[in-house]
Amino acid sequence: MKRRSTAVFAWAVLVLALAAGAASGQLVQTRPDLLSATAVSNYEAVRPGQNFTVAVKIRVGKGAWLYGPDPGGKIIPAQPLSIELPKEGAFAFGAVRWPKTTRHTTDLGGQTDQHNVYTGEQTILVPVLAKSGARFGSYDLRFRLRGQVCTPGTCIPVEAVASVRLSVAEASRESRYKLPQLPFVHGSAAKPTGSAPSFDVTKNVRVETPKTPWILAILAALLGGVVLNFMPCVLPVVPIKVYSFLEHAQRDPRKALRLSLAFALGMIAVFLALGVFMASVRGLWGMQFQRPEFVTALGALVFTMGLWLGGAFTITLPQSLTGARFSAGEYLGSIGMGALATVLATPCSGPFLGGALAWAATQPAPVVLATFAAIGVGMAAPYVVLVAQPNLLKRLPRPGPWMETWKQGMALLMFAVTVYFVSVLPAERHVPFLLLCLAIAAGVWVANRWGGINEAFAKRTAARLVAFGLIAAGVWAAYSPRMAQAGISSSEAASIRSGELTWNSFDIRTLNRWLSGGQTVIVEWTADWCPNCKYVENTVYRNREVVQRLKQGVKLMRADITRPFPEAERLLKRLGGRSIPFTAVFPAEDPSKPRILRDIYTPEALLKALE
Repeated sequence: MKRRSTAVFAWAVLVLALAAGAASGQLVQTRPDLLSATAVSNYEAVRPGQNFTVAVKIRVGKGAWLYGPDPGGKIIPAQPLSIELPKEGAFAFGAVRWPKTTRHTTDLGGQTDQHNVYTGEQTILVPVLAKSGARFGSYDLRFRLRGQVCTPGTCIPVEAVASVRLSVAEASRESRYKLPQLPFVHGSAAKPTGSAPSFDVTKNVRVETPKTPWILAILAALLGGVVLNFMPCVLPVVPIKVYSFLEHAQRDPRKALRLSLAFALGMIAVFLALGVFMASVRGLWGMQFQRPEFVTALGALVFTMGLWLGGAFTITLPQSLTGARFSAGEYLGSIGMGALATVLATPCSGPFLGGALAWAATQPAPVVLATFAAIGVGMAAPYVVLVAQPNLLKRLPRPGPWMETWKQGMALLMFAVTVYFVSVLPAERHVPFLLLCLAIAAGVWVANRWGGINEAFAKRTAARLVAFGLIAAGVWAAYSPRMAQAGISSSEAASIRSGELTWNSFDIRTLNRWLSGGQTVIVEWTADWCPNCKYVENTVYRNREVVQRLKQGVKLMRADITRPFPEAERLLKRLGGRSIPFTAVFPAEDPSKPRILRDIYTPEALLKALE
């Protein structure tokens, strides 16, 4: 039996080898029934120096197979598929992107041989460059394919020719064929190696600069500033000042207006400072929250405000300083509250704001400052308008005992914000931050209990020194040298499970590999300190329809910039992003033109970007 199997195997190899040898010795045939080809371009007219893509579409006859450019096989020889590019001096041709082959198994009577083959319809992509010296006119680009087609029992060397006509002109004109815009690498020979050219997202992505008239961009910045007042980041501060203005307006409307202007000045001043910073380093909106030291300081300040609103301490000025001529302290307080509201607003990016920031990032420094000033004016304007209009003030509840209860409720909100800041900090900083808050609480209690202005000088001084020592100890616990390096780098987790979806952590090499392989990829930029990011993640990426669509072959990657992540931030800036939430959808058919979703968006917007 063994001898019979060996004989069958030898006979099968002999027959197939003779068939292959006969095929190689035959004249190459044109057999449209076995192999046909057509060619199309994504442009009808191109400019000198422009690159474009030609798709050579082949069709292999029913029941036949065409050996690929790297046919493989260990026993039966096979002729590799090759493509002869046009010999047209006005154009240069890059590396060919061959479609993926399938494995064809041949039974040799006890043994098998496998080859890489094409069946049915396939598309070969060729990047082309119209040379800078190309003359205007019409050109006919002819692509000649040569290979070996087999059917059960026979193999035939065949060829097919495909041509596409286009012109070189002063202005380019797209065709009706939507093809991926492949990167063109000078000097890359178009050899049929079977491997796709690598796609580098840091070089091959083309993002058009927003061509927005400056007046519309400034208006968007103004509206973006107004919308910031409704973001969760500033809710703890805004109601406090509104009712402070309301209280003053009942006694002195003019003073209330001046205090609202001071509040607006604090906002605008911080926005101008942010504008100077953004114009000089071209940074990201809210990037200061990447630093645990900043989050710790701001969280401690919010906690202290919670203690004040809850009545744990009061600020009493000496009697000599309560005269009208010393009322500058109230104005400084309003300026400070305006500045605090602005700082708290920076983790959020509402509608209009992301587009305005992206536009400003491409403008000269004076325009950047004007944009940030407009954001500040937009955020501050509602308060000034509210106080300046008595009819609007009359619609608000009158001050009374209820305001004390309301302040205590705001204290709880401040403590909730403090918990939020704890969640933003790396785990190793949680205990030091809580120790700082405990030290502040103990310090202000001691100072308020025994350090009041009506106490004896020695007692008052001792109490204040103790309070200062307690707070200093808390600061040391939060900012000690061992904390200096805690949590300064981004997460290294390979993947993140969120709901029903698994996200890969951002990695530029993995992203390039996916895009080179023709995958549709979504990259989402997020951070723990970004409330709007969490809103998008919990509304868009938990939507049933979105989840089902993303499970259909879409690759997911998340760039977490809670801590500094230079590689992810560089790509974010290259894509025109200056704030988060920010999402880029790289379509498989043309990853060089990602579809951008800024700020808060809906499930419908994401599904449309995936179409």
